[in-house]
Amino acid sequence: METPVPPKRVLRTCFLTLSAVLLLVACGDRGDEQIPANPTAIPSPTPIPTPTPIPPVILTIEWPATASALDDFLLQAHLPDLVERDSEAQVSARLTNPLGEVWWETDMLPSTDGRYVAQMDLHLPLDPPPGDWRLTVFVYADVPVDGGRTIFVQPRLVQLRDLGPQVPEGVTLHIPWAFTAIRHEGDQVSGARVWGREADEVGLWWLPGPTELLSLDTALVMVEATFPEEGGVEVLGIEPTEWRGLAGYRFEERWSDGPAEVLVLQGPDLWLYLLRVRSRGGLEISHLLRDIQTSFTVEE
Repeated sequence: METPVPPKRVLRTCFLTLSAVLLLVACGDRGDEQIPANPTAIPSPTPIPTPTPIPPVILTIEWPATASALDDFLLQAHLPDLVERDSEAQVSARLTNPLGEVWWETDMLPSTDGRYVAQMDLHLPLDPPPGDWRLTVFVYADVPVDGGRTIFVQPRLVQLRDLGPQVPEGVTLHIPWAFTAIRHEGDQVSGARVWGREADEVGLWWLPGPTELLSLDTALVMVEATFPEEGGVEVLGIEPTEWRGLAGYRFEERWSDGPAEVLVLQGPDLWLYLLRVRSRGGLEISHLLRDIQTSFTVEE
């Protein structure tokens, strides 16, 4: 018996059905993947540049190793290139003593070689309190500054002469060893001593005084007796004063080579004492001479 041949219509239907099934299977294998019609390349991100660090200005405080009351000096701070990098930068300095008191303070202005220089001489006391002194340099600038802005220092102590039997008993006067003896006359009852260093000179005279209170005439006679024989000294001013409990007079003088100041005092033993501090060749009496003058006392 022969197998009947399906009609062409049936065969066509089966072919179409099989094609649809194969197409569905192919689409199912690809899942949800979508292929872009026109793919575009994604650019690589541009790296962010790293900023170059700004080098700081290095601060160095230049404190003299020999700093003492013997010589005033201008403090310097080394700040290389600061004035070129910030011409509006402000620099100042302050020195505080061991008691926490401000001893000295000033602005600092640019100089040569990257240095800033104080605008006021720094004078250290003849008899400083013990302990560390605090020196601070303040820098206000638009550029970074590194380095120690505060240092602790101790002024060098000044060795003083032991006047001992050279002056009357009870007299205290701080004369540094750096001063040499210029004049040595008389004894502890009546005498004179003069010491000098460079432009500075200190003189002390003493003699028994009258039993009455010191008068201006007596003080003036004593002052004139200490003038040089060739003269050349002008008294610019006289005023009564009290010096550490002692009555006396203060004289302002002008010598041919500079200014001077004299104290004439009457001691508790009624002796008369004359102390002169004088600057030779200077315009004013130095801080050191003022310190020596301040140290003068007469005790009974």
